[in-house]
Amino acid sequence: MTPEELLAEADVAVHEESENVEHLPEPEKKITFINAWCMPNVFLYASAFFFSKFAVYAIMYNLPEFLRDEYGFDS
Repeated sequence: MTPEELLAEADVAVHEESENVEHLPEPEKKITFINAWCMPNVFLYASAFFFSKFAVYAIMYNLPEFLRDEYGFDS
């Protein structure tokens, strides 16, 4: 076979393959609330975030009263 014939055969094969393949985008898979909670480390991250926020709010809420009672500071 000559190089021109090989190129022609390869071109025909590529053209036939491209006709068989549909180039449609895949539909996006949405993550539900339950699926998000089942993902690795989501519960760990959420609980760490909750308790760190809880500690900060508890300290900031009680700090003025603590300073007033223990050290006599007036706010």
